[in-house]
Amino acid sequence: MNITDKLYTEWAWRSKTGTPSMDNDEDRALLDTIIGEATDKNKPVTPDDVISLISSISDDQEALQYLRRYIRNRPNQNAFFDYIKLQNIDDNTLQSGDAPQRVFNVLADNDDLENYMLYIKKTIGFSDLGVRGNLLSKFNGKLSGTSVKSLINIGGQEGGRGVGKAELGLSTLIGDVKMMKGEKGDLDWGGKYLEVKGSAARLGKRDHSFTGGAEIIDTLEALQLDTNRPDSFMPALFNISQDREDVDYKKSVEQLNKLLNQVYDEEYVKRYITPENCTDSNRLRVALQKVYAASYAKREGVAHFIFVDTSTSFGDYLSLAPEQLMTYIGENPKTFSSPISLKNGLAPQIFRSGIK
Repeated sequence: MNITDKLYTEWAWRSKTGTPSMDNDEDRALLDTIIGEATDKNKPVTPDDVISLISSISDDQEALQYLRRYIRNRPNQNAFFDYIKLQNIDDNTLQSGDAPQRVFNVLADNDDLENYMLYIKKTIGFSDLGVRGNLLSKFNGKLSGTSVKSLINIGGQEGGRGVGKAELGLSTLIGDVKMMKGEKGDLDWGGKYLEVKGSAARLGKRDHSFTGGAEIIDTLEALQLDTNRPDSFMPALFNISQDREDVDYKKSVEQLNKLLNQVYDEEYVKRYITPENCTDSNRLRVALQKVYAASYAKREGVAHFIFVDTSTSFGDYLSLAPEQLMTYIGENPKTFSSPISLKNGLAPQIFRSGIK
């Protein structure tokens, strides 16, 4: 469309009839106005210019609400982006490149930007969260629950890895927590690696391939036992070994360890997967979960975990160091995860039914 066509289209759109004429005094005046606007576009805009424009949309509530938010948030915009940069949230945080803007939009759309700029003058520290609580409640009176929930829900892709729910939210909301830069971890808490996991996450990948250690499977198949859950088949093997001399129970434990060593840390397999623990289903379930969690923490270098409910009871959290997590698993194995099995790749989802 050339400049003449654009000019006529704008003239027609603004005219009362939609078919303006040079014979009509009002239409000619309107054309003069449009030409003047086009030639004076580099002229500084005055408050009166804006007021005049706003009067033309006086009945458009959606447009007025948008302008209200924009005008209110504009003075804080530069300071906001400066602070977010300090939290290591930038255009490289997500592959989409819009992480700072997404955070800004959440706060601006919920009329919370002014509240946020007041809040960052004295933020909550990670230690202030304690072991348990609810993130929505923690920020009650500081930010709206809608903003906090939306920030926790921001996720996406960072380079070759996923940015899980609550990572961006926590780095935005907690003063001494920021996104990890140049590392594979989630968050940096005062120089320590803070791992964030939302509901139904896994500690590592589930698609493990077993290249060896199939002897335990051969033993189970020969006895026509289930080959899926160690906490079922190992106690069964023990019971059979009490009546049959040809079933070597201790050798079966060694075979299981050989299989588990392909996925987990050998130190923890040796510590927890003992002949004694393998005789009892409940003890073995707990032992396997401890191996699962401890191996992940050691492999990734995790200094601290925070598990955030992003489903059932939104915002509930559990904050634990790896050694504290071992105690928690011992007391709450059914809450922590479903049983470890070969079917789930020895990496079950955690906290599927909420944090209790």
